[in-house]
Amino acid sequence: MVKYIFNESQFKTILTCPKLYALDGSINNYDPSQQFIRHALQLFFLKIIKGNIASSIDTSINDSVNKAYKAYYGLDSQDPSFVVDIKAYAFAFINSFITLFNFTEYEILSKQMQPLLDYENFSLKISFDAIYKQVNRTGFLHAVCFYPLIDKHVLRNDFLLNLKLQYLKQFASFSIPKEKYQEVTIHLLAVPKFNKYKTKRSAYSFVHKKITYADYKHTDLSPYFKKANENLLNPIAPPYCPNTKCSKRDFCNV
Repeated sequence: MVKYIFNESQFKTILTCPKLYALDGSINNYDPSQQFIRHALQLFFLKIIKGNIASSIDTSINDSVNKAYKAYYGLDSQDPSFVVDIKAYAFAFINSFITLFNFTEYEILSKQMQPLLDYENFSLKISFDAIYKQVNRTGFLHAVCFYPLIDKHVLRNDFLLNLKLQYLKQFASFSIPKEKYQEVTIHLLAVPKFNKYKTKRSAYSFVHKKITYADYKHTDLSPYFKKANENLLNPIAPPYCPNTKCSKRDFCNV
């Protein structure tokens, strides 16, 4: 029997729309502006880990944002106001992130990583954008996960969050009452797609939700694996798809 190896996006896509997976698509359609901001954050993480933080934090953030902008938007001429506004959007997000994980209370252990979880017929790569520890409670771990969208549906139904909590628990320890503090916390972060007409620097809307190990519930993976197997064997197109912006819509069942 073939043992499949999937990353998070692939596995969720198979469960949601097997035809989209067969067409090499993904349900995690990050907008270029979201990809840009996520990449800028990863470059900033790398600076911290390598100890390349400039004397001015703002300078380090600016370097990361400029490098990420070049990677995702290139050197093509853009509306100058767009360039200024979208860079300011990324700058504001990273500043908000630093406020959340300030240097006096948290220390970064790792930037983006994808540990592999092995099961009977599947292997899953779960994704973390960064792992932090608390300075005053070194056994406590905080994981950062960047999502294109965070809402109640995600918080209720994304079973991979529970798998991530369980995975991190192996490396965490505690010596104080769990009812007061949690040894493992996952921080979900999202930014809305940038819109130069709606996104105002005076009212940036960043989403931050967190779940702790106390929220962990054992997940029976067998129904998901069964459904994934069925979908892989028969990747049919849905008779009605409300996702009119799907990147593969024009090729579906052609």
